[in-house]
Amino acid sequence: MGLLIVEGDLIVKGRYEDSLDPGSVVVVTGTLRAGDVITKGFLEVHGDLIAERSILFIDNDACCEVFGDVRAPFVYTNYHAVKVHGGVKARLVTGDAKHIRSQQKYAFIEETTREVRERLSPKLLKVFADEMFEDEEGDEADPDEPWIDAIDPEKLAAFVRRGQSVLAEAPPSRRRK
Repeated sequence: MGLLIVEGDLIVKGRYEDSLDPGSVVVVTGTLRAGDVITKGFLEVHGDLIAERSILFIDNDACCEVFGDVRAPFVYTNYHAVKVHGGVKARLVTGDAKHIRSQQKYAFIEETTREVRERLSPKLLKVFADEMFEDEEGDEADPDEPWIDAIDPEKLAAFVRRGQSVLAEAPPSRRRK
């Protein structure tokens, strides 16, 4: 078992990634900040967990506890238990909803909904071509309007590792006159 304790903040310029090999434990007594976060291991953060682009909680063998907020444009969990004592603040939170527990309510969108597909980048949707299916009635879908059966977490992680943005560009905000 590997154990890493960081006293204070941990700031990673690129990607923070851990693994369950065979059972790593990372404890950060302050805030963990990175470009992207991919965690499959045991992670405890006493401050906030912040990513510039994406946070992925993957696999069910480990868990994460954050005593502050989780903040990133995109947050995804796949069977990874996450307890957040603060709030979850993101443009899109998807994956397995029952495994992110937060003291504050947050907007979760089921990964199979059209809204998720509309928020994902076109480059990522091409990666998920094998997960695209026809509509729920069994009719052949419009090729421009397929739906995602499920997000493949390994394909998603590989995409993030390449430094790609998971989300489509945000529409420009309208200014009030």
